[in-house]
Amino acid sequence: MGWCSRILKERPHWSKRYRPVIGAVEKLPAKSFIIDGEMIAPDPDGRPNFHEMHSRMAWNTELLAFVTFDILHLDGRELRSLPAVQRKDILWELVRPATDIIQYSHRVEGGGAEFYAAADKMGLEGMVSKRKNSPYRSGKTEA
Repeated sequence: MGWCSRILKERPHWSKRYRPVIGAVEKLPAKSFIIDGEMIAPDPDGRPNFHEMHSRMAWNTELLAFVTFDILHLDGRELRSLPAVQRKDILWELVRPATDIIQYSHRVEGGGAEFYAAADKMGLEGMVSKRKNSPYRSGKTEA
């Protein structure tokens, strides 16, 4: 039984709420996986609109998107010990083309401080940052 099927049985209220996302995830070419990501309410230009999340969760779930940024497990294979850059490549192979409900947070290499300043200037809520050779760790870390 895939993880989506388990979620449908164990947490039916979340399954109803995010039905379009669950439907898209069930079509991904894998039997089981754990993806790290975030639900967003994208504006027409693709930028997340934090203020729209609540109403879309209640009334317009088809206007939500799931932005993926890491993968921890794929078809029986534990991936957390792999370098972040390698996990991103595996994730891309799973979710591509990632242009609709399931989206992919592309890798940006370089100056984290400059990227953070640009995200702040755009009014974005936050960003995910990891060192390219770091293993997956839950919570805040130095990596």
